[in-house]
Amino acid sequence: MVLLPAFNHLAEKNLSFNLLNGRLLEHSQESLYSRLISGSYPALFLSGFKPIAVLKGKLKSGKSILLSGIV
Repeated sequence: MVLLPAFNHLAEKNLSFNLLNGRLLEHSQESLYSRLISGSYPALFLSGFKPIAVLKGKLKSGKSILLSGIV
């Protein structure tokens, strides 16, 4: 919004930015939903770990299980 007058002068256009547009609410809701969805997967994935086991180094990942069978 701050740079819009300079852009209008440079582009020789008359663009406007209206915050009272009904789509602002739609975009903010979509943003909220995407944040919730994208943040829930890592949170659910990490909640499966046991903090004490991770700190003691007793966590077994899929890669170490596969490699331990080869060696």
